[in-house]
Amino acid sequence: MEQVLFLKNVCNEMPPRDGTGYLDSFHMFGEPQLLQYKDWILLDANAQSNLGIWALIKRVKDDNHLVAYGEWEFHSNIVYCGNVIIPEDELNPFMHVRE
Repeated sequence: MEQVLFLKNVCNEMPPRDGTGYLDSFHMFGEPQLLQYKDWILLDANAQSNLGIWALIKRVKDDNHLVAYGEWEFHSNIVYCGNVIIPEDELNPFMHVRE
């Protein structure tokens, strides 16, 4: 392990990258769940609880920073961390969804 970051600090510690298309995988699942707390958004989607994906997004000013993204299935869990800017028009279709 080379470095440990709190998720709340990822936006300040890692350079931002373009995140166009990063949420496309959510469209292959059923209606995702959306949880919001202050400036955090959690999207979660699965297929009959056998496999799924999730994304943790932090709103900073006018930008949506994807700071953690996960894929899981019956035998594995994979988590990615970064500072990926999600375009507003790609996040908006999910914003009407609730748990």
